[in-house]
Amino acid sequence: MRDPAGWVLRQVSESLGTLIRENVFLNDPPGPASPIDDDHDSLYHGRRPGDLEDVDRVEVKYHSPSDEPDSGQGRSPLILVYLYRVADNPYLINEPPSIVRTGTGFVRRAAPLAVDLSYMMVPYAQNAENELLLVSKLKRLFSDCPVLEDKSPNGVLFVTGNERLPVLSDAPSMEQIHQIWAGFPNKPYRLSLFYTVTPVRIPRAATEEGALVRKVQSNFRVNSPTEGSPPSPEEWVIDTDPRSPG
Repeated sequence: MRDPAGWVLRQVSESLGTLIRENVFLNDPPGPASPIDDDHDSLYHGRRPGDLEDVDRVEVKYHSPSDEPDSGQGRSPLILVYLYRVADNPYLINEPPSIVRTGTGFVRRAAPLAVDLSYMMVPYAQNAENELLLVSKLKRLFSDCPVLEDKSPNGVLFVTGNERLPVLSDAPSMEQIHQIWAGFPNKPYRLSLFYTVTPVRIPRAATEEGALVRKVQSNFRVNSPTEGSPPSPEEWVIDTDPRSPG
C-alpha cells in the first residue's frame, strides 16, 4: 500500500478542486439555491454536475498563474487553485509523541507535522464580468462549506487524521498581495481570493521502542529522631511494584 503521508498535500488540493467543480458554475439555473448537504452536492436547486451543459462547467487547475494565459474571447471558465505557501503551524509545533500498540509491542511515535496551507484562487473567463461571477460564487461556496471532509475510511485524508479540515478566509493587505503577484514574471495583478487550510497533519515515520513502566521505586532519607545523637541517615524504600504481595 502506498504511504499516505506523501499524498496529503496533493489530496488537500484535489479535494478543494473537487468541491469547486461540483458547486461552482458560470450560469445559474432559475430557482432558489439549496443548502449544501453532507455529501457536497450542488448548491443549485435541482441541478447535478451530470446534468450540466459544458458551457456551465468551470475547470480547476493547480499550476502557477505564471503558466496560465490571460483571459480572452472564447476562453473557457477556469479557477486556479494554487498552493503558494506551506508553513509550520506555530501552535502545534511541540506536540508530544504518542504510544502506539503494534503487533510486536509498543512504540513511541513522533507527533505528526502540522502545517498551514495557503492558497490563492484566481478566476479566468472570457471577460471581467464573468470573472466577477466566479469570485462571488467562490465566496459563497466557502461560506456555506467552510470545512473539507473525508468520510471514506480508506481515504488519504481520513487515515492521516485529516478527516475535517477548516478552510479559513485570508485578508492579506494590498502590499502583500502585490508582493505575491510580483513572483509571477510578466503577469499583472488579477483579482484573487486567499484561503488557508489548517491544521493539516503529515504523519512522521520516526518511531522508537516504547517500554511500559512496570515498577516505581521511591527513596526517602530521614534523620534519627534520637535527641543529642548525630544524625544517622536511614534509607526507606517503598516498592510500588503492583505484583508485590501486600
